[in-house]
Order: sequence, then structure tokens, then C-alpha cells
Amino acid sequence: MLTDQKLQEFFSKIINVEYTADMEKTLDVIAEGDEDYIKFLHEFYDDFEPLVDKAYEDMPKKELERVGRTCPQCGGELVYRNGRFGKFISCINFPKCRYSETDETDIPEAREHRTCPNCGADMIIKKGRFGPFWACSNYPECKTIVPLKEKAKPEPTGEKCPECGGDLVRRKSRFGTWFVGCSNYPKCRYIKKEPKKKAPETPDAAEEKTESSRGEPHA
Repeated sequence: MLTDQKLQEFFSKIINVEYTADMEKTLDVIAEGDEDYIKFLHEFYDDFEPLVDKAYEDMPKKELERVGRTCPQCGGELVYRNGRFGKFISCINFPKCRYSETDETDIPEAREHRTCPNCGADMIIKKGRFGPFWACSNYPECKTIVPLKEKAKPEPTGEKCPECGGDLVRRKSRFGTWFVGCSNYPKCRYIKKEPKKKAPETPDAAEEKTESSRGEPHA
């Protein structure tokens, strides 16, 4: 949103539908050999270069918001940044220092304290394309990661699988629902079909059913 706002503010002359349509037509003419592309590039930069110079001089620089803590790796200030997975905290000395962590205000679990099971360093929460996860702060020396929330353990049912003889267990699906399947998954993909629950009868329906069983006429 910020990028779009600044482009419209300083480059509205070329960031618009009409300009893009005209450029596509010109490129088609160039492709057909009816236009000198070097001449066209010169004409483009005669308009574009002054806009870039003006934006460089007049566009206010956005100050990074300080967190109020220092980087545990290099001692620089920690600042808030926006990434493709949302808001996060990183070192102000990026890219020389690549320390980063998740904004605690987004994830309650980030307030917990965990230590890396492999090297003993503090663990921090980071965000990936599959969601947040615990990661060792000693990265890249230590690349230990732990799921943010442990998966629910299968619950034994005391029944046997009719296909392979393995134990049947209750599992939680990725959609949050529970089902009964074979413990030998994925070798055995048996899933027990649960009977559908009947909807509770209304008082009127129950009374009508009783009257019918007695053989008495009813309206």
C-alpha cells in the first residue's frame, strides 16, 4: 500500500493505464521493425529520469520504528519491518546482520521462553509460508526448528484394523476434525466410517410417532 501510494505521488505520469497501453502499441511496432528501439528508449528516459531524480530528492524517508531492545548477535538496535509473512522484528544493521524474530504482539506463544534442545541458545518464533514456528536464535550455526504447536497424539481405541490387524486410533485431521484410522498409516489407509448422527426429534414428531404405534387415528 505504501509503495502504491508513493508511485502514484511521484510517478503518476507513467503509472497509469493510458501510458501502459501506448507503450504496448509502441513495443509491437518495434517488434515488427517499424520503429527504432534506441530512439524510443531515449524518449522514455527523457521523461523517466527527471521523475526518478525528483522522487530521490523529495520523497520523505520512512524511519524504522524502534523496538527498544538491542540485537543479541551484534548489539545493534532492533526495529520493526514488514515482510511477505507480516510484521516482524530484525536488526537495523541488515544485511550485515540477519538476526530476526517474530513480533510478540501477533503470537501469544512468543511470550514463552524456550531453549534450543541442541545448543542451549534461546529460541525465537519466526514466520514461514506454513505459519509460525520456533527457531534457534543461534542460526545459521544451529538450524534447529520446532513446531509452534505440537501435533495431537493418536488416541488408542482398543479396536483392531479389519484390513491389516493393526491398532485403530483416533487422529486429528488437518481440518481440526477427529477420525478413527489405522495406526499403520501410510502403509494401511483404512479409515473407519462413523455412523451419521440422527437429528433429535421434535416434540410434535415424537408424539405423532407414538400415536402411530398405538394404531390410533390422528389428524
